[in-house]
Amino acid sequence: MSNETIPGQTAATKFESGKSHAIHAAEDLKAAAEATGEKLRERGRLESEEAIKVMQQHGLQLHELTPAADAEWQELAAQLQPKVRGAIVPEDIFDAVELHLKNFRAGHKE
Repeated sequence: MSNETIPGQTAATKFESGKSHAIHAAEDLKAAAEATGEKLRERGRLESEEAIKVMQQHGLQLHELTPAADAEWQELAAQLQPKVRGAIVPEDIFDAVELHLKNFRAGHKE
C-alpha cells in the first residue's frame, strides 16, 4: 500500500482503503489456511488407511465395534465427564469443546 495521498482523499478514506486491503488479505489467508487444512486432513486419512493395510499384512486383526461395546463406551464416557470437567479440564474449555462437538456432529450425521 502506498503512503501517497490521492487528490481529494482524506486521511479517513485513505485509512478505510488500507483497512479494506487488510480485510481482503485476511480473508485470502483464511481461505488458503482452510484449503490447506482440508488437504492435510485428507492426506492424513489416506496415510492412516495405508498404515492399517500395512499392519494387516503383518498380522493386525481389525474388529468392528459392536453396538453393545459402543453403548458401554458411551456410558463410561458419560460417567467420567463430571470428573474431568473442572478437575482436569477447565469448565469453560470443556463446555466449548462439547458445544463444538455437538455442532459438528449435527452437521455430519451418518
